[in-house]
Amino acid sequence: MASLTGQSIASTYPLLLKVTDTGIDGTLRVIEDGDATASALKISTAGIQSTGTLTINGTSTLTGDVTLGAALTVGTNIAFATTDTSFTGANRVVFKANVNQSLNIRLQADDGTDNSDSWEIQIADGDAFKIRSKASGSYVDKLSLASNGDVLMAATGKLRLDGSASGDTYIVESSANTLDFYAGGTNSLRITSTHVNIGTSQLAFTSDSGTEVAFSSDNIANISATGGFYVTTGAVTDKEIHLGTNGQTDSFVLDSSENVTIQGTLTAATGVTLSGGASTMTVSDTAHNAVGSSLSIEAGDTTAGTTNNIAGGALNLRGGRGKGSGAGGDIIFQVANAGSSGSVINSWATALTIDDSTAATFNSTITCTTLTANGITSTAASDITMYAKKSFFVILDSDDDVDEVAHNSTFTVKDHDSASLFNVDESGNTTIAGNVTITDATDGLIHTNSGTVTQATDHTTGVTINATSGVIQLAAVTLASTTNAEFTVTNSTVQTDSVILVTVQDENITNNVQLAAAVHTITNGSFKISLVNPHSAGGAASAAASKIHFLVINNS
Repeated sequence: MASLTGQSIASTYPLLLKVTDTGIDGTLRVIEDGDATASALKISTAGIQSTGTLTINGTSTLTGDVTLGAALTVGTNIAFATTDTSFTGANRVVFKANVNQSLNIRLQADDGTDNSDSWEIQIADGDAFKIRSKASGSYVDKLSLASNGDVLMAATGKLRLDGSASGDTYIVESSANTLDFYAGGTNSLRITSTHVNIGTSQLAFTSDSGTEVAFSSDNIANISATGGFYVTTGAVTDKEIHLGTNGQTDSFVLDSSENVTIQGTLTAATGVTLSGGASTMTVSDTAHNAVGSSLSIEAGDTTAGTTNNIAGGALNLRGGRGKGSGAGGDIIFQVANAGSSGSVINSWATALTIDDSTAATFNSTITCTTLTANGITSTAASDITMYAKKSFFVILDSDDDVDEVAHNSTFTVKDHDSASLFNVDESGNTTIAGNVTITDATDGLIHTNSGTVTQATDHTTGVTINATSGVIQLAAVTLASTTNAEFTVTNSTVQTDSVILVTVQDENITNNVQLAAAVHTITNGSFKISLVNPHSAGGAASAAASKIHFLVINNS
């Protein structure tokens, strides 16, 4: 503007700049000319604000924050007063977005002529740092870095490893959940959610000493030259898997027929399942001139030492389970009986069958130290013969009433109609449905531990003797001729239907006198004996103590 020298106020006041009537203070106020025309500039004691375009043609030093409401056009460079060793405190450059807004910094080459010249750096509100491209016409995420360290590439992006944007060695997600590795333009490895494909003819793992593991079209697998693990070469039907240790290549062999050969012990953590239908577990045949090899199946032992009294494991052999009315499978034990001299393999013969009813059928003699059974049944037209080199015992209620409260176990022999022929109970009571035949002249019925009792006062004094047989010694008194005397015998074994046999052991010494006795009034718990001297000519029986022998036979 022209100099104000010599000019009047009336002619020059519109050229002057001023603030509102209050002057400059802490509030941003518009700068006006003398005619009160507002400019785009505001000023206060704290700062300056431009509400329009701010153009700086020289070097400007800003010591505070710069807030841009629109675009910033820089003719040359923007230099920040930071150092290469410190980015804290005043020595920092901070780009801020408004509250709850993402920060977007766009970078354009070639004045943004082409979409591919435009890139954007975005810090999403709350988390990810993104690099975005406008090559498709709108800004699209190409690379994202999350605050937890996760890196996300665009679905079609390639991670190139050969330093060239058009290189042919890279990693790419070719489709959903499929990761492809390319080397020299060849898809060498594909990893999916379910499998891994090797695209080359050979995969090898090497160490300083050379190839340790190799997969190829010839050897499917080979681990170390000294054996270890390998799959044989040849046609597909001839391939085998061999596994060995300590230089041995055949400790484990799986051949093309799916047969498995194990040279040592097979140890399974829980179980071995044969899934090919009817199966057989065998030991390999020996040579024609060698005895066959043994096979032992045993449950687990406990370990010796330290702890006392630890039981071993149970061995369970089970037939297959049916369902509904279908029977369970039998457990069959077979042996090969020796035949006549020759070179033909002998046939199998069933020695024992245990069926689903838990019945055991033996096809020959059972030899044992102790036999415990719930039932023994022979096959049709077969006898059951039991031999004992010493005594033969049948023990009733062997567990002493653990599961039987009434103590009424019996040993019973029945006929084909299940009628009882012979029965012995726990009390020793024996019931015989037929006759007892004694064939030897020197044998008979022997009753041990008979009772004895002595009559106290005279031949009418009652006695008590609780036994099925015994001897009553009569009182040592005379018995007049043609006289009888009665006394009661109290006996708990006597029943109303008992048959009581008595004999007189006559000890009197009077000539022509013989005592006689009879029983009557038989009731539960007692009977009476009538003693008589029937002879009139001989006189009274002497006072010698005669005896009466009795035997009680009960009918129930």
